Amino acid sequence: MRLNLRFIAAVKFHPQPMPMLAELCDVDSSDLSELVNLKRMPKENDPTVLKVGEMLGFKPEDCFIADLPEPEDAT
Repeated sequence: MRLNLRFIAAVKFHPQPMPMLAELCDVDSSDLSELVNLKRMPKENDPTVLKVGEMLGFKPEDCFIADLPEPEDAT
């Protein structure tokens, strides 16, 4: 599971600084920072992502993009 780039951009370019945005959404600012700065991958239906996404007007399914399947060995 990966974050949608539109979600990341919405967080990074939000008029409120990320710590304040996290506080408004009642999530840990370090968790939000790690997710948005790709320091860790979100879990499916990650509550931090869902809470922030809801506040930013994202549907839950629009916050994430599915991982691409591994390519099959061509040999």
